[in-house]
Amino acid sequence: ADLSDSELTAKTNKLSGRIVFDGANLDHADLSNSKLTADGSYGGYIDFTDANLLYADLSGSELHVGGAVDIDTVSARINFDGANLDHADLSGSNVTASGSIDFTDANLSHADLSGS
Repeated sequence: ADLSDSELTAKTNKLSGRIVFDGANLDHADLSNSKLTADGSYGGYIDFTDANLLYADLSGSELHVGGAVDIDTVSARINFDGANLDHADLSGSNVTASGSIDFTDANLSHADLSGS
């Protein structure tokens, strides 16, 4: 999939803005220089849980989650829990969240995180 230079935004004043790639097969996907932004009154959420990002190119991308932070639910977060980032290129990317960024059980084998 070629999503290079894309801009995906999920914004709401009433709920949680969500961008969900949960379980998606993004093997060799090109997301370079893309911008993903999620924000809402109950926080934002970008979800790559269990996604396959083998050899995916996220170089130069911006992933940002803002909004309210609830200490019990950590509602403003970016989640890579269980994602396969083997050989993924995240060089020069900017990943920010007002809550948390979760790489629990993610496969980061040979991933390029330089300049991130």
